Amino acid sequence: MNNKLKVKKIDESAFLPEYSFESDVCFDLRALETTTIASMEQKEIRTGLVFEIPKNHIGLVRDRAGIVTKIGCHVVAGTFNPAYREEVTIFLINYGVEEVQIEAGMKIAQMLIVPAIKTEIEE
Repeated sequence: MNNKLKVKKIDESAFLPEYSFESDVCFDLRALETTTIASMEQKEIRTGLVFEIPKNHIGLVRDRAGIVTKIGCHVVAGTFNPAYREEVTIFLINYGVEEVQIEAGMKIAQMLIVPAIKTEIEE
């Protein structure tokens, strides 16, 4: 891998992914729009981004510790294959008792790009 991830903004107000700290291996994804998530509701949140995941790699969407501990939302885990060329959206579930406000630009998830081995399937 050449250690470059190609990203395309499909909305001019989208936020490019970024690493919070130099030592991080997961980059942050931000909400494109402001929305409210009711208690026990699942909602799809747009990022306004399309990724070109390198061949033989996958993008794994994970929780951010801050969003879990501060507002009680969890990411519905997602796996993005190299052929996927649509907008990356994040599904959040609010497990808290109060509704939560997701603000445009808020860090809502993180993604890890990892090598994947395609295996032969045999019965």
